[in-house]
Amino acid sequence: MLPQTLQGQIRQLSSDLQVSPAVLFHAAFGLVVGKCSNSEYALFGSVFLGRLQGSKGSDTSLGLFMNTLPILLDLKGDVPSYLRHVSSRLQDHLSFEQTPLYDIQNWSGIANEVPLFSALLNFRHSERNTLSDNRTDSGVKLLSDEQRTNYPFNVDVDDYGDDIRITAKLADTGIDPVAVLAYMEEALNLLVTNLEKGTEKEPLAAEIEALSIVPEIEANQLLREFNDTSVSYPSDKTLVDLFAERVSNAPEATAIIFEGEKLTYQQLDERSNQLARYLMAKGSGPDMLVGICIARSLEMMIGILGILKSGGAYVPIDPKYPQSRIDYMLEDSGVKIVLSSNDCAAVFANTEDLDVVLLDSDRTQEIGQYAADEITSVASPDNLAYVIYTSGSTGNPKGVLNAHKAILNQLLWTQETYGLIPGEDVVLHKTTFSFDVSVWELLWPLVSGIQLVFVRPEGQADVTYLKELIEAEHVTTIHSVPSMLGAFLAGLSAGDCSSLRRVLCSGEPLTLEQVRLFRELFPQIRLDNLYGPTEAAVHVTSWSVPEDVSSLTTIPIGKPVANTSLYVLNTHDGLVPMGAVGELCIGGDQVAVGYLNREDLTNERFVADPYWAGGRLYKTGDLARWLPDGTIDFLGRKDNQVKVRGYRIELGEIENALAQLSGITQCCVMVRKDAVGAGTLVAYVVMEDNLAATDWKETLQEQLQQQLPGYMVPRLWVTLDEMPLTGSGKLDRKALPGPDSSTLSTREYVAPRTAIEEQLVTIWQDLLGVEKVGIYDNFFELGGHSLLAVQLISTIRKEMEIEITIKDVFELNCIEQLGNYIQALEMEGDIEDDEILFEQSI
Repeated sequence: MLPQTLQGQIRQLSSDLQVSPAVLFHAAFGLVVGKCSNSEYALFGSVFLGRLQGSKGSDTSLGLFMNTLPILLDLKGDVPSYLRHVSSRLQDHLSFEQTPLYDIQNWSGIANEVPLFSALLNFRHSERNTLSDNRTDSGVKLLSDEQRTNYPFNVDVDDYGDDIRITAKLADTGIDPVAVLAYMEEALNLLVTNLEKGTEKEPLAAEIEALSIVPEIEANQLLREFNDTSVSYPSDKTLVDLFAERVSNAPEATAIIFEGEKLTYQQLDERSNQLARYLMAKGSGPDMLVGICIARSLEMMIGILGILKSGGAYVPIDPKYPQSRIDYMLEDSGVKIVLSSNDCAAVFANTEDLDVVLLDSDRTQEIGQYAADEITSVASPDNLAYVIYTSGSTGNPKGVLNAHKAILNQLLWTQETYGLIPGEDVVLHKTTFSFDVSVWELLWPLVSGIQLVFVRPEGQADVTYLKELIEAEHVTTIHSVPSMLGAFLAGLSAGDCSSLRRVLCSGEPLTLEQVRLFRELFPQIRLDNLYGPTEAAVHVTSWSVPEDVSSLTTIPIGKPVANTSLYVLNTHDGLVPMGAVGELCIGGDQVAVGYLNREDLTNERFVADPYWAGGRLYKTGDLARWLPDGTIDFLGRKDNQVKVRGYRIELGEIENALAQLSGITQCCVMVRKDAVGAGTLVAYVVMEDNLAATDWKETLQEQLQQQLPGYMVPRLWVTLDEMPLTGSGKLDRKALPGPDSSTLSTREYVAPRTAIEEQLVTIWQDLLGVEKVGIYDNFFELGGHSLLAVQLISTIRKEMEIEITIKDVFELNCIEQLGNYIQALEMEGDIEDDEILFEQSI
C-alpha cells in the first residue's frame, strides 16, 4: 500500500495536469522496467479494458473485453516531457485496445515463440467488497480468488478511489518482488517531486536518464555494506621492502627452483642487488621503464627484481611475439635498456639506440663487480612497478601503468586470505610474464617467504609433465585459466597431485562443468574463482567454491578484496537496482595509474568516483550484477572484447590487422566455444578473386603471424560473398554462419583405412566438432590448439590405452602419422610383453 501522503500528491498532481493517475503509474513502471534492464527504452505490456472504443453497448455487456497491448517508452528528456510522452502513447493505444496481441505479434516481425514483452502492468479501478460473507452487491458469493500471470515481471495497481494498493509477482528475474514495490514507490516520488517543483518553462534539472530508482536503504547496501573492505596495510612499503624482510627472516630458505637449479632467498637477493646497482649506473630510477625479454628462467626473476630494486618499472616483452609487435612496444614504451638472453637477442638486431643486457653472457661478469649488499628502496609506493601491454581496439596494444601500492595491496590481501606457510607451501609458476597474473604468481610467494617452482618454457601445456612436477616438488598452490584447468583435470586420475591444497582460477569465466569435474577429483581441495583486469592490479574479487556443488546454478566472481570498491552502474554512472545488469566499475587502492601515452583513453576509462570523494574508478566494460548475498555475478562484455584461453583480446585489433592485408575487402572476427570451453577465433572474410584463387588461408595466417601473437591469429576461416547486415546497415553478427567443416581442411579427403585410424577419426570429430575428418587433415588447421591437444592426449590414453605426449601431437599432427606412431608403440608393447612372458617361463 502506498503511503497516504504520496497518494494525495498523485491525485492532486493528476488533477492539476488533467491526466489520469494511470499515466503516472505507467510512467513510474516505465522507469522501473528501464532501470532494471539498464536500457534507454522500456517495453512492457499494459492491460486495456477493451470497452472505451468498443462497439455500441459494450460498456453494459457481459464478457471478457480486456486486452493486453505492448507499450514502448523512450526514457529521455526531463520529467514533464517524459510524462507528456507517456500520456501520448497511452492515448495512441486506445485505438488498438481490441486488437488481438496475436496480430500485433505478426505485425512486429518477431517470431511467435518469442514474447513481445516480459513485464506487465495492470492498472485497474477496483471496488472493495464491503458486504459480509464475501457477497457482492448482486448477491454472488466469492468462494475463492486466485490470480495467475504468464509474465515473469508483473505489477498490479488497484485504485479503490480512497486508497491505492500495488502488488508485484515476479518469477526467474533475480529481483525481489518487495524490492520492485520499493522501486515503484521511489519512481513515483521522483516523478511527483520533479513535477511539483518544476514548471513547463523551468523544469527541474533532473533528466530521466540521470534518475535513480534505488531507495536509500538499498543504495547504502550496494555502496557501503557490500564494499566494507577497509583493511590497514602498510602505506610506506614497496615490493622491494617486503622482499627484503623475507630475506632477513630466512636467508637460506629456497626461493626458486627451476629445472634442478635452486636459488636461496639470499642468493636471489644478492644477484638482484648487483643487477640493480648496474642498472642505476646506467640511469635507471623511479618511474623509468626497463624492458625485459627473456624466457622463463632464474635470470628472468633476477631481472625483474633487479629492475624493481633500481627504482624502475619492468616492461615484459614476450620473445615469441611477432617482430612488428615487439618493435611497437619498444617504441611506445620508450625503453632504453632491455634485459634479455642470448637465445632472445635476435629480436633486437635491427634496433638502434637500445642497450641490450644479456644476463647469460660475459656481461654478467661486469654486473658481478657491483656490491651485493642490501639496497634501500629507491622507489616510493606511488612509483610505477610494471607496465603490461594488453590488446587494443585501435589496432595496437596499450600499456597499463601499475604502481607499487596497487600490487602491494593485492599481495598482502592474497597472503592474508590464503595464509601460505614458509617451509610448508610451494607455489607453481607457469604463466607467461606478459600476462598480468604472472605478477601476482611471481611476487606473492617471494614477499611471503614461500618457495617458488618454475615450469619449463612451454611446459604448461603438458599435463604429464605438470603432474610429475607438482608431485616431485610437493606443490601446494597453483593458478590456472579455467579452460587450461579443464584440460589439466581431464588428464588426471583420483589420487594424482595429492600435495595440492588450493587451486586459484581467473582469466576467463569458470564453468559449472569444470567445477564439477574438479570436485570429482579433488572433493576437499580449496578452489577459488577470482576476477580482475590488468587495469586493477590483477584480482579484485574472489569466491570460494563450496565442497558440495550439486545445487550450484552459477559461478559468481565473488566479493571485493581488501580496500576495493565495486559498483554496478548504468550508462550515466548511476546505481542499477540489485540483480539488474550494469557495467562493473572498480575503485580503491588497486586501480591502475592509467594507460601509457594514451591520455584520451585514460580519461575515458579512469574517472572520478561519484560515490567516494577523491577516489578514482576504472570502467571495466564488463557486465555484472549484484546478488543478494553481496557477491558479483559476471555476465560478459558490453563491447567487442573477448578472453581466449586467458588472454584478453580486442577483436577490433585482429580485424584492423586483417583489413590491411591485400585482397581482403571486408572482414569480421568472432569467438566460438570448443570442446574444452576455451574460445576459438573464427575469421569471416570477403575476398577479391585473385586471393581466392590461391592458398589463401595459409597466406592470410602467415601474414597475420607477422603482426600478431599466435593466440590472436584465427584458426578457423569462413569466406562470404558479402557480410550480413541489419536493417540499419550495421554488421549482423548473429547472422554469421558457423564454420563449415568441409572447408576447414586444405587436404583432399581420404577415409580411415585401419581400426586405429577409425578410432582416431571418431576422437578428432568429437573433440573438434567437425563432421568429417580425413587421415591427412591437420589437427591445428581444423581448429586445434594446445589445450585441445592436451584433451586429445587424455582421450587417447583413456580410450586407446596408449601413452603419448604433447610433443607427439604437435609433431604428428595428422591421423596417418599419429596412427602409424600408435601402431608402432603397440607393437613395441607386444614385443616387451612377449619377452617378459618368456623370461617368466624360464
